[in-house]
This record gives sequence, C-alpha cells and structure tokens, in this order.
Amino acid sequence: MISLDGANAITAYVLAEILTLVFYSSIFGGASLNGLFMDAMTSIGVAAKLASLMYAVIYAYNIYPDIYSVPEKIFIKV
Repeated sequence: MISLDGANAITAYVLAEILTLVFYSSIFGGASLNGLFMDAMTSIGVAAKLASLMYAVIYAYNIYPDIYSVPEKIFIKV
C-alpha cells in the first residue's frame, strides 16, 4: 500500500486543472479534444459509453505518473 501523505497532491491538482484546460478548450479548430475523441470513436463504431470510459482512462493515465512518483522520491515543486 502506498501512502501519499499529500506529498504531490497539489501538483496532481494543478496537473489535472491544466489537462482540463487543454482537453476541454476549443483551441483545435473550434473543437475540444474531448469532442474530437468522442466523435472519432463513435464514428468508427465504438459505443458512446465505451468511448467515454476510454477517454476517462486516458485522462487519468496522464495524472498517474505524478501520483506514483512518491516511492522513487521524486517531488515536483509548484
């Protein structure tokens, strides 16, 4: 069991906020990355619920390295 004790919690929150701005802003031709991903997945035949789950896993995977960098004693200063 890994105990984070809040070591990189602020960094994880900041990273999540930055990723939210990137993934949900419409800077890519007037569409968000979320919209583009969902449109692409549903257009090739993936069910909308499965596409949403895939998107959520990809989004969470981007924050994963920050959460599990504590055992390696890697701390990010904000």
